[in-house]
Amino acid sequence: MQRSNSRDDDICFFPATELARLYRARKVSPLEVMRAVLARIDAMNLAVNAYITVARDSALAVARRATRMLG
Repeated sequence: MQRSNSRDDDICFFPATELARLYRARKVSPLEVMRAVLARIDAMNLAVNAYITVARDSALAVARRATRMLG
């Protein structure tokens, strides 16, 4: 899925209802969304210091499982 860099097009800011629609339509996967969220954390956390621990491996594992479940 091709997205621009504006906040309106950043999947990290999509409401859950829109993500669910995109998942059902197979336009985006939970794994793609999780990778985008983790990339945003990596890009922003140094400046905002919002996270102490990011459970990257378990988040990606759950996202992979969810992607497989969607078939």
